[in-house]
Amino acid sequence: YGLRSARRAAVYLHHYGCAQCAKGSQGGGAAKHRWDHDRGRVADLKVTVDVPISARGYWYNPANADIVASFDARPGKVTLTVPPFAIDMAMLITDQGPPDIDGDGKANHLDDDDDNDGVVDARDAFPLEREEWCDVDGDRIGDNLDADLDSDGAADDLNKNGVADNAEPDWDGDGFKNADAIPWDAFPRDPKEWRDTDGDGVGDNADQDDDGDGFSDEEEAAAGTDPLRAENFPAK
Repeated sequence: YGLRSARRAAVYLHHYGCAQCAKGSQGGGAAKHRWDHDRGRVADLKVTVDVPISARGYWYNPANADIVASFDARPGKVTLTVPPFAIDMAMLITDQGPPDIDGDGKANHLDDDDDNDGVVDARDAFPLEREEWCDVDGDRIGDNLDADLDSDGAADDLNKNGVADNAEPDWDGDGFKNADAIPWDAFPRDPKEWRDTDGDGVGDNADQDDDGDGFSDEEEAAAGTDPLRAENFPAK
């Protein structure tokens, strides 16, 4: 897939083939693909990109945002060799610096918490997804949305009220739905929290600075500014 604007260009390469399925079907019949299959390594692939302006190009792993390689890009069509990859590969050509998923001013390869969810990438099962960080059964469905945390084939009932969690709209009973609502519960299993305005992983009820603008809610209340809008803060 490719995108281009007057200043940037981007490419996303999806690995459709599966080496394990191909090996499994050699004896006849079709092998059923699973998410945990070894799809094999793609190497020596080339792509041609129309570079809009002089900029810097970054190849990065979309699974964890690690920058795999970088290069200088000059305007015009250029053929690039893609770094070897086993899942997918992404590339961004920009004059605005390296990718920064959470927009916190730290490039992905220098940021130890790329999605700014409060869980460092090294311990985050979903380092680029702010709403998820744990996957206890390893099925690649985040625990916050997984209906079967232990993979026993039966829907969970963690609050033990006799209703399967996947059929219950409000797990923690705080009045805010887990999904299919605006706003939905940012902390679906914590009855004391439901909103996280600045996305820092701390619920607004416990957060001293809800909008993350550097001024506490108390300071904003005294100044008459909005503690839920980062662009509205007291004059220094």
